[in-house]
Amino acid sequence: MSELQTTQDLVKEILKTSPKARNSDNYLLYAVYSTVGKRHGIDIDNMSVPTFFLHLKEYELPSPETIRRTRQKIQAAYPELAGCDDVEAMRKLREETYRDYARGHIV
Repeated sequence: MSELQTTQDLVKEILKTSPKARNSDNYLLYAVYSTVGKRHGIDIDNMSVPTFFLHLKEYELPSPETIRRTRQKIQAAYPELAGCDDVEAMRKLREETYRDYARGHIV
């Protein structure tokens, strides 16, 4: 639970200080991984993509889905940390489209 709390605190802090992270999950992922990596003495900028993904747990980095869901919950609770209107509208549309797909295709 403390890892999730730490991820939540970090994501919230990044959203507070970086409007770019509010609008881009990729930028938020990078900001989180860069910060956590530095805490553990890991330079994510100089590692290969396969090394990065194959060692997420070993490097004690949160999963991309954990970061995305954490961002979603924080932005729901703190509307001032939400993305711009266009980004939020696109996220909502994608979520509705996926739900419609999942309802019709999951057996």
